Amino acid sequence: MIEGRSMGEKPKKLIGELLIEDGVLTRDNLLEALDHQKKNGGLIGQILISHGYITEENLVAALGRQLDIPYLPLQNYNINPENAALLDEEFCRRNFLTLFDADDRNAYVAMSDPLNQTALRELESCLRRRVHVFISTSTEIVNILDTLYSTQRKKH
Repeated sequence: MIEGRSMGEKPKKLIGELLIEDGVLTRDNLLEALDHQKKNGGLIGQILISHGYITEENLVAALGRQLDIPYLPLQNYNINPENAALLDEEFCRRNFLTLFDADDRNAYVAMSDPLNQTALRELESCLRRRVHVFISTSTEIVNILDTLYSTQRKKH
């Protein structure tokens, strides 16, 4: 059983509104980014980051609130390399996720896209544990994976 929000639920507020509420984005900057999106396409969060209006952490924290999935800043967490060894490095890199904690019945995973149902089903099948999902930035996940798997390679 995967913990988290059901796919049919509509997010309570738009991401731009949440970022304004957080005090990290102005309404004028949001309107500029929306205008850019209308003209050029793209994801509003990525546009806001590329224009320097918000950080990746700001976006992921707001997305976590929007989706009701907790944000886990991975740089503040010590990950046991033995847990990481439970998953294939290529799978983790392809899906931007890391297993940061586990016991016999539960697995705690940080993902940049916690709505990736294919990856979540594969995780449950592979780990044979209840998967608890947290959201983290892609950058945080890549940095953790680089550290974890370079450490594992040195041991072999």
